[in-house]
Amino acid sequence: MTLKISFTTLPKFFSNDQGYENPHIKSTYPSIDSSIPLSITNINITYHLSVTISTNNVSIYQYINIDDIPILRQFVPGNSPYFSYSSDKKTINM
Repeated sequence: MTLKISFTTLPKFFSNDQGYENPHIKSTYPSIDSSIPLSITNINITYHLSVTISTNNVSIYQYINIDDIPILRQFVPGNSPYFSYSSDKKTINM
């Protein structure tokens, strides 16, 4: 008995994915692959559309290498007092 494994790279389902594996996210500060100093005091996430306050979590993961399993670094409930929203509700600051 012989087994054969074959695979193919599939196209992205969302053409507007900016590398965040979430097509709703437009940009972040700090940006992807940037060095993040320990003294950083805020993180911004900008979405394509406005967002609403909820109890769902915002989760932040670290990838050491592109093929590694992500490491959960922080999660914050969406209704946390540590969040603020831009006037157009497209950017959250935590």
